[in-house]
Order: sequence, then C-alpha cells, then structure tokens
Amino acid sequence: RHMLAAKGKFHHVSACCDKPTTDISGTNVNSQGAHTTQEDETLGEEQLAEHATPSPWQRSTVSAIPNGFRILGSREIKALSGSSLGKKISHMLEFKGCDELKRGSPLSVVLRRGASVFATSSGSEATYALSQQVERIGAFVSHNWVTSAWLKFMALTLHFNFGAAFVLSVLLLLLLGTASAFGALPKIYDAVHKEDVGFLCQVLCIPCFLFTLLFLRDVEHVFLPSRETLFLDVLCIDQTSADTKRKGIDKLGAFVRHSDTMIILHTDIYLRKLWTVYEIATFLALHPLENLVVLPVFRARVFYCMTVACWMGFNFHAGWGSVSIDTTLCGEVRFKRWAYTGAFVLAMACYFRIWALAKKQMNHSLTAFSVMNCICACETDRTAVEDAIADIMRATAAVTESSSKEEALMAFDNIVRGELPDVLDRVIGKLTFTYEQLAILGIIMHGADAADNLARTSATELAILSYALKCTWRGLFQFPLSLAFLEICVSCALPEKWVLFQSRWSRLWSTRLWNGCVVFLAALLITGFLVWDDHLLDDCLTVPNDIMVLGFLNLTGPLMLHYVFQGMFGQGLKIWLGGIFRGQRQHVHTLPTLRRIDSE
Repeated sequence: RHMLAAKGKFHHVSACCDKPTTDISGTNVNSQGAHTTQEDETLGEEQLAEHATPSPWQRSTVSAIPNGFRILGSREIKALSGSSLGKKISHMLEFKGCDELKRGSPLSVVLRRGASVFATSSGSEATYALSQQVERIGAFVSHNWVTSAWLKFMALTLHFNFGAAFVLSVLLLLLLGTASAFGALPKIYDAVHKEDVGFLCQVLCIPCFLFTLLFLRDVEHVFLPSRETLFLDVLCIDQTSADTKRKGIDKLGAFVRHSDTMIILHTDIYLRKLWTVYEIATFLALHPLENLVVLPVFRARVFYCMTVACWMGFNFHAGWGSVSIDTTLCGEVRFKRWAYTGAFVLAMACYFRIWALAKKQMNHSLTAFSVMNCICACETDRTAVEDAIADIMRATAAVTESSSKEEALMAFDNIVRGELPDVLDRVIGKLTFTYEQLAILGIIMHGADAADNLARTSATELAILSYALKCTWRGLFQFPLSLAFLEICVSCALPEKWVLFQSRWSRLWSTRLWNGCVVFLAALLITGFLVWDDHLLDDCLTVPNDIMVLGFLNLTGPLMLHYVFQGMFGQGLKIWLGGIFRGQRQHVHTLPTLRRIDSE
C-alpha cells in the first residue's frame, strides 16, 4: 500500500486499526498481532483501493492525521533509534543535550501592543529575552512574515480573547440592564414607539466587547503573567549569531513535537512557502488532526468589521427618526431598515462569495502542489528542508527507508494533493463563522436592545417577557441562521449545463454574471426576511400574540440550527439541485447519513 501511494496510483491509504500494517522490521502484522503471509498481500489494485478507503464512520472515529501517515509517538521514535534514519529523526524531534533551546513566550507578551513582535522577522537579544525555558509549549504559531502584523493580531485576539470578551460584556449588560429597569440611566425619545427608552446599553456593550478582544492581553501583562505559552520563531530562536540561529532552526521539528497544538495563520500563500509546508508536515506526523487550528486572517478582519457595522446599525436605529413608505409588505415598512440592513447584508454576501471562491481556488491549487515549486526565502535552506521532509516520509512509513529523496518527496506531494484539501476543509469548516461566534455577537447586540427597552414606562411583566423572548430568538437563532443561510446560498457553484458555450470568454462572463446574480438575490432574500421579521414582531403583533409566536420560533430554532450548522441543509440542497440537473431526485430521509459532497 505504501509503495502504491508513493507511485501516485491512489491517495487514500487506510489508517484504520483493522487493516494490516507494517512494523519496524518490515513484517506485516494485523490488529491482533498475527503475522500475514505474502499471499495475503497479493490483492488486485481495485480490491486494495477498496480495502484502503475507510468508511465515513471509521474515518470519523480515527484520531489521526491524513491517511498516508502514521503518527510518530515516543515508542515509534525509540524503535527507529538503532538505524541511521532513527538518529536523524531523534536529532530532529528531540532536545537531548540542549534543553535550554526549548523555549516559549507568554501569550500576553506576544499579543501586547498590537502584536508588535510580528512587525519584523529580525531577532535580537531583546526579542530573545521575551521568551523563557518551558517544560511544554502551549501552541506553535505557524505563519508567513509577508502577512500584515495587524491581520495576525486580529486573528489571534479573536481566537484567544473571545471567551473573556463575552463574559465581561455580559456582566456589563446585566449591570446596565438592571439599572435601566429601575430607571437609573438616562433616556432618549424613540420616534418609532413614541416614548422614552434607554440607550447606554447599545452604546457601551459592543465597545466593551471590542476593547476586551483587542487589549485584554495588554492589561493582563501589567497585572499578572499569562500561563499560556506560544512558540514564535522570532522570540524563541536566538538570532544573535549564525550558529545559535542554525541550532534553533534545526530544532523546529522538536518545537512542533513539544507543542500541544499548532495555530496556522492561513493566507493564500501559506502552502506556497517551503518552511510553513515543512512545519505542517511535521505537525501532522506527530499529532492528531484535532490539535490543528487554522485561523484565516481575512475572516478575523471581517468579523471585526461586521461587529462595528452591527453596532453602528443599532445606534442608527436608536438615534434617528424613521422615514416611512407605503408598501404591501405587512403594512408600513421603515425605509431606514431597508437601507442599512440591505447594505449590511449585501456586504456580507460579497464577502461570503469571495471566501467561497478563495476556498475553491485553494483546493484547486493543492491538486497541483509540489514541494519543488514552493518558495524559499533563502535558497541555501531548500536542500535541508527537503531532506527533512523526506526523512519524515520514511519515518512515518509513507515510503520505505530505502526510498530515494525524489520518491519520498513524490509521496509527500501525493498525500498533500489527495488528503490536505479534505483536512483543511474539515478544520476551517463549511461556514465562515462558527455558531458560537455569531450567537455571542447576537446575544450582546439584541440583549443590549432588550435591556434599553426595560426603561420604557409601558414595560409591564408581559412586555418584559416579550423582550426576553425577542432577545433569545434574534440573538441565538435569527442572526446566526440568517448569515448561515446567506453563505449557503452565495456559495452555490455555476452548473455546467448553464454555460452555453465552452469558450474562455463565455465561461468568464457566465461566471461573473452568475456571481452577481447569486449575491444580489441572496442579499435581497435575507434582507427581506430580516426587515419582515423586525416589522412583524415590533409593529404588527400585540404583546400577548407576539409571545405565542416567539415561543414557537424559540422552540423550532434548535432544530433549524442543527440542520444548518451541522451541514445537513447544505448537503440536502446540493443533493436536491444535483438530482434536478441529472434528472434524479433524492429523498430527504437520506440526509443524516450523507457523506461529504464537494462544493461543485
């Protein structure tokens, strides 16, 4: 199987425990330890491929890296120690005799002052002093120096500070909500409901959330040291001399091995740089896939922009009067809701479409991946990095120990082409934002709105119950579901049958027309839903009636979340549309057992 994988005949090599494997001596053993004969291995290529591809249930239960590898644990490295390959691997992955090189930097040091340590790749005695010798490294930060330091800062703060920002914002929300209910906060006149309402909750809660996200580690660095440690090359490798720098670089594999997780600050050039390719190859050979965290830096920037836009929209609604127009959509609709909500949804639709095309292009580029084509800032390092990758391929049994460097690199190319697109797809996720991110942002926004409404003079007990149900529906369900539906709609690819001519210009303009139509129609649909929901619950229904409607919506919300954020809705939609295009309609009851379907 390993030889066939190296020759590129198929990419999926089984990682399941019930398949025969090869031990260090080359003898084939099964999961019970029984040795297999040569006749057991003489399977046809079709049978071999069938046995080598695990079922989706087996794949989901195996805590492993891509199937062309085996994870190198301490026992496997020790078993290799007697050979020349074992000595190379031991030198690459262990700190024997040089424990002083195993260093990490506190999280607060890395993220303070806007992550200024990412400003330059040149290290000094001052930067090396920002790290310290540690027993274990929390996370290995893998990144490219050509990416903006500000983008890396936003991605890391969103990952590490999100929980603390949510807790502090909710505490402030509860405090201001209590004060608003007792009439202790100032009020402004609401032209829509013709009475005074509060405004401080909407004005202060989102800025508190953003301030905590951005500056939590600066405050932490002043008062107490951070327990979380990170590996960052510019801080943890002594670059004061060429000799010490080379020693640190040679131990990159050891840093990866002694890290609990790897955080990839992903951009479109990440897998085109030789050093980052080596880092992810080493990590996947040493750790299970669950320890890999991919943070697309563009996604963090959009999240911050989305948060600011939502805050501005809520303050816009609170501080301005309404301009009414006559329409048939459930009576009178406020023009400002159409304008601002439509602009926000259209901007998010454009981003989701760009991100969907970027992911498709990323998968396409991985199918043509080659280590030989990767960019290396210092060409003198290329040979050493390629030799290290080849040794990892031999140690993980992707190829035999006697395989040449070219064969080992070819095996690595095949694994990247066949497995890494699916790995990144699972790690990044089908949807841009997780449900937790959208729900927490929705709770803070709509919770602040509900807290300000407690200051109304007409806030009876039923009205307070109505505010609580509206906050729950819009924060936990409406806002996350709307953005998830929007992304699913704009991610639809152009069907091949809709391309009238196969020329280059025909495909180009057909794709552009499809992109524009998909974005516009999806944005119009979601905008109409949001405005209709806002107008129906706020203006058309009285308090007893809207409580019944909101109760029903809150009860059905978890079911909708399950089908949308677990991928069931997207898979069912693609199956249904695919059945129409092929003239074959699929049944809905097969949804829970569907396998992964490509974006095409």
